[in-house]
Amino acid sequence: MEITNFEQAVDWLYSRQKYGWKLGLDAMRSLAHRLGNPQEKTSFIHIAGTNGKGSVAALTASICSQAGYKTGLFISPHLYDVRERIRINDQYISKKDFYRLVLRIREPIEQQESTFFEAITLLALCYFAERETDIAVMEVGLGGRLDATNIIHPVLCVITNISLDHTRYLGSSLKEVAGEKAGIIKENVSCLVGFLPEEAEVVIRDRCREKKSDLYFLNEWCQIKNVVQMEDRAFFQLELKSKTNANVEIPLTGEHQIHNACLAATAASLLQNDQNEMWNIRMEPIVNGLRLVKWHARFQIVHRNPVTIIDVAHNPEAIQKLVRLLNYFYPEKDIIFVLGLAKDKDYQSIIDILLTTHCAVQPVAAQMERALSAHFLYEQVKKRHGSCYDPRNVREGTESAFQKAGEQTIICITGSHFIMQEALQAIKSLTN
Repeated sequence: MEITNFEQAVDWLYSRQKYGWKLGLDAMRSLAHRLGNPQEKTSFIHIAGTNGKGSVAALTASICSQAGYKTGLFISPHLYDVRERIRINDQYISKKDFYRLVLRIREPIEQQESTFFEAITLLALCYFAERETDIAVMEVGLGGRLDATNIIHPVLCVITNISLDHTRYLGSSLKEVAGEKAGIIKENVSCLVGFLPEEAEVVIRDRCREKKSDLYFLNEWCQIKNVVQMEDRAFFQLELKSKTNANVEIPLTGEHQIHNACLAATAASLLQNDQNEMWNIRMEPIVNGLRLVKWHARFQIVHRNPVTIIDVAHNPEAIQKLVRLLNYFYPEKDIIFVLGLAKDKDYQSIIDILLTTHCAVQPVAAQMERALSAHFLYEQVKKRHGSCYDPRNVREGTESAFQKAGEQTIICITGSHFIMQEALQAIKSLTN
C-alpha cells in the first residue's frame, strides 16, 4: 500500500484491523525495542477499568496540563477523528506528525503482522517521546495484563471500577476480570481504585501486596458534599485527605462522572503526596482542569428540539447509569433509543435495561465488521415485546427518530462509539 499523505496513512492503519485483537506483550516489547524503547522516555499514569477509564484519563490529563506540565493523553476508541486518540495538552497530533510516524513504524509493524491497536499505541509512545512530554495519561485498550499499553512503567496506576464486560477475553467472573485489570499494577507503584465489588477488591489487594504497591481507595481519600446536577454539568464541594477543599464544576453530569472527577483529582493529588517530589499539583489546577476538560458523547445534549442526547454507553453498567440520568432529568418524557452495538456486547442485558423505560428502540448498525446486525437487534427487542422501529443504517435510523419524535419525546443515541459520527452528520443535515 502506497503511503504519501495523511489520508493514506490512516487507511494503512485501518488495514491492520484484519489482524483482529491480539492480547500479549512480547510483540509490543519487540516493536518498542526496534524503535528505541520510547516508553522509557516519558512518565505515565496508567488507567484501567470497565467503565469510566476514558473520562478519568481525560480529566487527569486536563489537570496535569493546567498544572503546567506538557501532558500526553492516549485514549480509545475515537469518535470522529483517529487523531483524537493521541493528544498533548488537548491538541491532537498533527496530520503531518501522524503521517511521518506511520512511515517510521510501518516496517516493523508489517513484519510482525501487528494489529491496529498495537500500531496506534506504538505511534503514541513514539510521539510522546519525541515531544518530550512531562507525563502521559494512558488508557488501557482491553483488560490490562496483556494489553499493548502495559509495556509502560507508570508512576501511578488507577483502576476505576470492575464489572463484567469483554467476557470472551477477560473471563466470566469478577475475580477473573479483576485479575486482568490488576495486571497493570507494577512493583512499588501506587494504585488508586474506585468502588470495587468485594470479589474484585480481594484480587486487587493481593496483587498490590505481591508487588509491594501502596493501595489507595477513593472513598478514604476524597469526600464530596453539596452536589448539584444539571443536564450538562455538575457542581460539588471536593475535599481531599490532604485537608484541601474547593468548590468544583465539571462539564459532565451524573454520579458516575462526579466519581470520575474525584478519581482524577485524587490521582493528581497522589502524585505529589506519594513521596514523589517531582510533581507539584495544587488545588487550583485541579479545579481548573476539571472545569475545562473537553470530553464528548457522555450524556451530551447535541440538539434541543427535540432534545437529543448522545452517550457511548456500551455495556449493562453504563446503560444502567444512562437510564438513571434520563429518568432523573426527564421523568415524564417518552424516549426513542437509537441503538447500535458491537457484536461482543451483552445485548440481552442492554435491551432489558432500556425496556424498563417508556421507550421505543430504533435499531441501527455502524458501517463496520464488528457491528451487530440491526435486524438482529430488532428481533431481540420484539422478542421481549418492546416497541421497535424497522432496522436501518445509522443515518436513516437517526432521521427516522427525528420524524417520529413528538414534543414530549427525548431522542437518545447510544451504544457503540462507531455510530456517533454518522448520527451527528445526520442531525446536522436535519437541523441546518
